Parts: sequence; structure tokens; C-alpha cells
Amino acid sequence: MKTLFALTFATFALGLTPSTDVAKHGAIVAMGQGEARISRLGSAEYLLKIDRQNAGSQHLVVWMERIAQGHRVPVHLHQNNDEIVIVHEGAVAAYLQGHRAILNAGDLLFAPHGTLLGFENVSHKPATLFFVIDDPTFDGFLRDVSVPAGEKATPLTFSQRKMFASRHHIRYRPDIAIVK
Repeated sequence: MKTLFALTFATFALGLTPSTDVAKHGAIVAMGQGEARISRLGSAEYLLKIDRQNAGSQHLVVWMERIAQGHRVPVHLHQNNDEIVIVHEGAVAAYLQGHRAILNAGDLLFAPHGTLLGFENVSHKPATLFFVIDDPTFDGFLRDVSVPAGEKATPLTFSQRKMFASRHHIRYRPDIAIVK
């Protein structure tokens, strides 16, 4: 709630009204601002920065995810959507359609729809990544697989994971290793 207040305050400071002008004129979202969530998929926390609810985007979802040391975003693909990932802090091993590389702060990965991708934090500290996806409903997936910050994040069951992935056109490939 504090984050939504900060975004709302920022829009008023710019002379915009949250309900209409933010979607028309954009938003400025500071590094620590966003809707704080805790993943139920593993050891990650994230901030939803731009989506339908936060800033009124009708085309994109942008979030910042902090991945704990040694944890990963499993290999997966988005059947209908492109994704951009930017490493902000730390280093991650990346898998992109059969290729593996280490991405460091400032590096960017682009995955067109139907492309397999995944990440594993190989830093000695949490890695922070920014994600951009051209699916305005993807915020629904992010909320389905998380809880608001401060709440207990109980792990999802296999059937829950499968249901949410299917609903949002994601296919997981747990048989593919990110780091060999």
C-alpha cells in the first residue's frame, strides 16, 4: 500500500490524476517504488513497477526481481509474448534457446515468443533483474504466484504451478539445466 501511495503521490506531484492521466502521459517510478510481492515459486521478491494496476499500462508489464544466491528462474517459454531481461546487480547464468552465458550488471537478454529462457544467480549476493513483457495480463500471473510483501509465502503445489502456467501460456522445461 505504501508503494501505491508513493506512485499516486508522484503522479499528483507531476500534476497528473491517477485514474486517467497516468495511462495517457506515463509514470516516473523510482528504484524502490512498486507493488512489493514475495514469490511462492522459490526464493525471490519483486516489485511490480508498471502494469494495468500500477501506472495503467495497457500493453506492458515491468517488474524488478531480486533472486537469492543460488536460486533460479527455471527454463520456460512464453508462447505468445516477447520478453526483455536486464541485469541490474549481480551476475546470473542465462539459458537462451540452447545457448548459455553469464550476464552481469548492465547486460540485456531478449527472448522472442516461443524462445526458451532461464536464469540462475551465480553471484555471492542477491541478483536484481528487470523484466519487461508485452502482455498486459502477465501481472495476473505475477500476482497468482506471489503474496503481498509481509505475508507468509507458502510454496505452490505442482498442480497450482501447472494451472497458473497454463492460464498464462507459459511452458516450463525443468529437464533443461541452466548451469552445466
